[in-house]
Amino acid sequence: MGWTLTDDLEEFLARAGGFLRGDPVANTVALTVTENLHIQGADLYGAALFGWWTNAGRIDGTFLRTGSYPPLLSAMPEQAARDLARVLARHGDPVPGVNGEPATARAFAETWTNKTTTNEINPPSTDGTLASAERDAPAESGAAAEKATGDGRGAATENGPGGEGGGGWGTGGAGRVKERQRLYRLGRLEVPDPLPEGAARVAGAADGALVLDWFAAFGREAGDYGDTNRAAIEAKLGDGRVTLWEAGGRPVAVAGRTPTVAGMARVAPVYTPPEHRRRGYAAAVTAAVTRAALDGGATEVVLFTDLANPTSNGVYQRLGYRTVQDRVVLDLT
Repeated sequence: MGWTLTDDLEEFLARAGGFLRGDPVANTVALTVTENLHIQGADLYGAALFGWWTNAGRIDGTFLRTGSYPPLLSAMPEQAARDLARVLARHGDPVPGVNGEPATARAFAETWTNKTTTNEINPPSTDGTLASAERDAPAESGAAAEKATGDGRGAATENGPGGEGGGGWGTGGAGRVKERQRLYRLGRLEVPDPLPEGAARVAGAADGALVLDWFAAFGREAGDYGDTNRAAIEAKLGDGRVTLWEAGGRPVAVAGRTPTVAGMARVAPVYTPPEHRRRGYAAAVTAAVTRAALDGGATEVVLFTDLANPTSNGVYQRLGYRTVQDRVVLDLT
């Protein structure tokens, strides 16, 4: 029983790929990040580290870390999360945070910092209420899970897999909550009726500068860890995986999607510039990019949201997205 670490992507996929593909919805970010690395090169997001945890010969958990992003943890026993914190501490690399299901992330953070963070990691109240700071979050800024890895992971990010910053064993970090995320999967697509002014179109090379600028703005608003990954965004554009909503002859919102892996594609990111918000453009472009994913062969379409943004959560639910699980990003710096 224990962790095996490697910087070899193909070894990781050979050993743990079956585990990830066994639940492509829950493992959406790990699958799309490793797919991007496989296609575009293992250094796409910077130095990478992977690992899998075995118990009685069976893989029961994985993690990956790319560039400056925090480790992305799959579902795993809490003991595995605690063991991973010890292993990474011995490995010597800085760990700025951790991204995982709440109990898993808490177990990792408690071991890493040797301090309990239980009270901070509890999810928002189940009666639908949100703290005042959460109620005031800007609307239609996009989904937040891509930040964990950089491909639009996290509240939905397209940079690199997971986080920038220092941090490390014994730095005194208490596992502060950086973001609470919710993973949704599409039930049946419900296109807004009526749609706002305008229409969707696939972004092309001529839109590259605008898309790069808007994806970078999304990352800044979402508090992303890393810089905008130009190569990853250019690949999205080249594959026709970026959708614009145009109104009055100009783009007013953008949405991207990941490659389809194991039948699953993820919408990420979704961004509307501040001057165009609250007009229904985010819902319209999300519906359009979701339809494009389905038409492209995806049987499961998923997305992440930031739970601090009740507006976007409501938008996606009205489009037919249903809750799968919650995740949390903890800051360990």
